Amino acid sequence: VSTQSTGMNSQFIETAVRLKLDLVVLVLNDNAYGMIKWKQAKVPFDDFGLDLGNPDFKKYAEAYGAHGHLVEKTDDFQPLLQKCLDEGGVHLIEVPTNYVESGSSAYLNFELPKEIAALRAELGTCSLLSDDVPELNTGMSGRK
Repeated sequence: VSTQSTGMNSQFIETAVRLKLDLVVLVLNDNAYGMIKWKQAKVPFDDFGLDLGNPDFKKYAEAYGAHGHLVEKTDDFQPLLQKCLDEGGVHLIEVPTNYVESGSSAYLNFELPKEIAALRAELGTCSLLSDDVPELNTGMSGRK
């Protein structure tokens, strides 16, 4: 989920803790309304008011009774994710993200839609992202 989705709708963390669910949540923290920023750049619109600060998501998760984590190095992500999956319970992993510095614009525009379509097909679902978002619609999800 994005940082803003988590900030605006974090009640799911309390619910998952209360119901004693096994859930791992990845928060991609770009300190901005990143998806909006990316879409506006494609139109193109001026970048105005889309950068912002965020809470300490590790502490935020812990305030709800969940386990909070922060990825500090890329190489730490996979072992941390596996640890969280193995332990069970509710875990929130904050992943600092910089789309520009990572060179991921090509990935977001070309590779990600293909991967989403493949996941949809594998899982038999349309819930990963909406087909209503033209930039991400590869036409391969089977949704009518």
